[in-house]
Amino acid sequence: MVPIAADLSFVLACATGCFFLIAVSLHFATRHSRLLDSLSANAYGLYLVHYNFAVWLQYALLGTVLFAMNKAAVVFGGTLILSWIAALGVQRIPFGAQLIGVPRRAVATS
Repeated sequence: MVPIAADLSFVLACATGCFFLIAVSLHFATRHSRLLDSLSANAYGLYLVHYNFAVWLQYALLGTVLFAMNKAAVVFGGTLILSWIAALGVQRIPFGAQLIGVPRRAVATS
């Protein structure tokens, strides 16, 4: 009987934590961020191109002497930045925006 109560209390604690995180986010995150809006708009494009950068960066760091968490942070940050740049670059190509499902942005001319 005790393991069942422990399992049910764990489920209840997890659900409570999830609802708490949602409530705090809804209460305090009321302003829009241009950075996060851009991330949201380009999420599918990042998903499409991130694999190459993740593999390349992991291979590049294979011989370096770093802790695993440091390597993970470098690969995550590098993959995010390089994928974001690549997704924005693909949107500038006339057919590229249709490939990743984003409306083509107007290029400013001077």
